[in-house]
Parts: sequence; C-alpha cells; structure tokens
Amino acid sequence: MPHQYTITQIRDLDREEAPKSGTAYGDLTAELGCTEIALRIWFLEPGDEITYHRETEQEELYYVIDGPGQMRIEGEAIEVPEDSVVRVPPESARQVFNDSPEGIHTWLIAGAPKDESEAEYIEL
Repeated sequence: MPHQYTITQIRDLDREEAPKSGTAYGDLTAELGCTEIALRIWFLEPGDEITYHRETEQEELYYVIDGPGQMRIEGEAIEVPEDSVVRVPPESARQVFNDSPEGIHTWLIAGAPKDESEAEYIEL
C-alpha cells in the first residue's frame, strides 16, 4: 500500500479573514485534507487579535512561528517566546493578540478532536 502525504508552504496559503475578528488566517485543515485535527496559521498584524473564546470539546495547541507571541488565558496576559508551544484545554478561555508596535506574529493553532461546533465567544 503506498504511503500518502500532503505538503504545502505557509507562504502559498490563501488568506481569509475571520468573520468575528477580521484577523487573517490560512486554513491548513482544508489545504492538507485533515480529517481528525483542525489547523490554521494566523497572521496577526500589530493591533490584531482573535476573538476571546473557549472551546466546547477541542484541546488546542498554540505554536509561535514568528513572534514573540502574546496570549490571554483565563484573563491573564502572557508573552510566549518564538518557537514555543502552549496547550490549552477546552474549558479555558483563550486569545492570541499582537499589541506590539510593529511586526507580524505568526501562529500555528491546532485543535483536536476536529470540532465543527461553535466556540463560546467571551466579551472582555
């Protein structure tokens, strides 16, 4: 049986805008044909943020490709060094943001199991 794989380059991803935050992302889930995990690359310009939320079932992994990254977890703002990974359980509220004066922060965010349900969005 032949081995199958899919490869793509981040710079080649089509960028979309998140409906709630307007932040740019690339959908790796569709690009790579993932069936068990949700994957997105987020490109946060200065002042950008994803919507503060918690998941219903997904455990999420946040990897800072270019940073440093900034996160808010259960109301606590933390700085995440470039090339670092953060795991967040479903019940914890979370958000990535970029309040630096310059530079794009790039994140790989992975969620499993792949959950089609809506996240709970939280007002700050």
